[in-house]
Amino acid sequence: MVDRTLLPPDQVAALDQRLPGWDCDGTSLSRVVEFADFAEAFAFMVRVAEVAEDLDHHPDWSNSWNRVTLAVTSH
Repeated sequence: MVDRTLLPPDQVAALDQRLPGWDCDGTSLSRVVEFADFAEAFAFMVRVAEVAEDLDHHPDWSNSWNRVTLAVTSH
């Protein structure tokens, strides 16, 4: 069974320092990634979806044309 206990805020903050380009709100990490066009953005989402499914750890995300906004809660 997967441990779904949230990391404490200090550990999330430490991740923020190790992951350039990601923002930390104290409980989750977020990032906006821009691509050349919709097709590249969508292909990125497919690749992330495959990894997320394997890890059983899924991001909250949205897509608008060439931009993908991600938010993950670490556990």
